[in-house]
Amino acid sequence: MTPKPSTTYPHLHRLFAAYVNQDWDTYGPVPEDAVAAYARDATKAERAATVVEIRALLAASPATKVLDVVLDELHCGYDPRAHGVSTARWLARIAALLERPPKA
Repeated sequence: MTPKPSTTYPHLHRLFAAYVNQDWDTYGPVPEDAVAAYARDATKAERAATVVEIRALLAASPATKVLDVVLDELHCGYDPRAHGVSTARWLARIAALLERPPKA
């Protein structure tokens, strides 16, 4: 039995289900604003764990179709492909944002 993505990637689940969900635009005009809100609310250890999960997801499932299914199961409400960005590239961008200290 394969574990659910929310079990395998609990920090990503929190990021997507609570911040980058269907209402991500309440944080600002771009989904990275929702990621910034998560970064401000999360501890340094939580941000680091989220980056580890992103890297693990990209290593385990580099195919766009697979990534899209996983993000959907994690309740991500943003589709980067709608803005001309691959899912993998967007996830890498999110990891880079989370590695920086959050802005107040």
